[in-house]
Amino acid sequence: MPSDGRRLADKRVLLTGTAGGQGAAAQRLFAEHGAQVRGCDVQPGAAEQTADELRGDGYDVKGNTVDLADAVAARGWVESCVQDLRYGLRTLRGNPGFAVVAVATLALGIGSTTAIFSLVNAVLLRPLPVSHPEELTALYSAYRGEEYVGDWSYPQYRDLRDRSGIFAGVAAQSGLNLSVTIGDRAELLWGNIVSENYFSVLGMKPAAGRLFAPEDDRGAGANPIAVLSHDTWVNRFAADPDVAGRPIRINGHPFTVIGVAPPGFHGTRLMGYWAEMWVPLMSYAQVMPGSGDLLQQPANAWLRLIGRMPPGLRIGDAQARTATFARRLGDEQSGTKRLQAAVAIPAGTQFDNPFWFPRRTILFASRLGLGAALMVLLVACSNVANLLVARASGRRKEIATRLALGSESVLTTTSWLVK
Repeated sequence: MPSDGRRLADKRVLLTGTAGGQGAAAQRLFAEHGAQVRGCDVQPGAAEQTADELRGDGYDVKGNTVDLADAVAARGWVESCVQDLRYGLRTLRGNPGFAVVAVATLALGIGSTTAIFSLVNAVLLRPLPVSHPEELTALYSAYRGEEYVGDWSYPQYRDLRDRSGIFAGVAAQSGLNLSVTIGDRAELLWGNIVSENYFSVLGMKPAAGRLFAPEDDRGAGANPIAVLSHDTWVNRFAADPDVAGRPIRINGHPFTVIGVAPPGFHGTRLMGYWAEMWVPLMSYAQVMPGSGDLLQQPANAWLRLIGRMPPGLRIGDAQARTATFARRLGDEQSGTKRLQAAVAIPAGTQFDNPFWFPRRTILFASRLGLGAALMVLLVACSNVANLLVARASGRRKEIATRLALGSESVLTTTSWLVK
């Protein structure tokens, strides 16, 4: 029987999923406190059966069912939703100020949250579009007497690649600005100079043409070729499917485009260092004029390395073995700048030097940004909710008039949700 507690006596409640479980329990709870309850469910007759039971106990309850397997009932339900949508649009047109404020408020909250999450996802969450990104590890050198970790020289890279026996493959890369002339238009692009095995170590397939291969290493300056990023291909070559073989000039030197990297790949470094073009390491003399013979300078650390661990090798073991090998290389070196150890970190997502860009700091900043964006979204939702409550309070007379005239649609769940 009805409870003596009638604190919801002047309220109307709309509930879904009242065929059983929590929906039916909530329907009874609201009814016990005096509310007029309208329940609905997609199970034919289920909501009405629940409503009959509560009406038998003396509660003011109504049920509504939709059998989506019945074409006639489903069509009627869809037509009712369309009618509610039209009514909701007419209501908004009748009060454009409210509609503009509500939409602008939600757009601000949703837009800021989406922008921050897109940034965090691109930098930290989304794995690199390569084969088995969990097998990749970024390698950094540590020199004696220095507190930070850094890059490698070409001779050190060559030794780690050919002599260590730790990784299935080790690739090298470095970033630089390139003056690129396409036709009669010259512009500055951010590029990566990479070892010829770079794309094969990453396990990538081209979007057009082909990518660098180890056999492209024909000696310094002997093979001036370039690979475009997908964005560069689309924006500067109009996604020409025959782009392979197109001549360009880089820093005044002739190069030939051989292919396009897959979409979504901008290199392995953090955003802000996304590559628009790749050139082979052996073209360093053309793209890095005045740098000297970089291939013979063991103390000139200018390459960032990325290795692919063989199956079964864990990151901890890779770190220990790489550090040991680096220490051995340091013992073989002469001069003041000698290797002491090495650092290996997972590189399944974009990464950068952990000394300059600690991952914990980046994660903290990302969480802080996401938290601030979510707070903006919550404030926006709260403001819109307050506007809706104020608007509903101002429509009491309209709703009472509709009920007095026998209107049922004003109480349906879909009607209120659409509005």
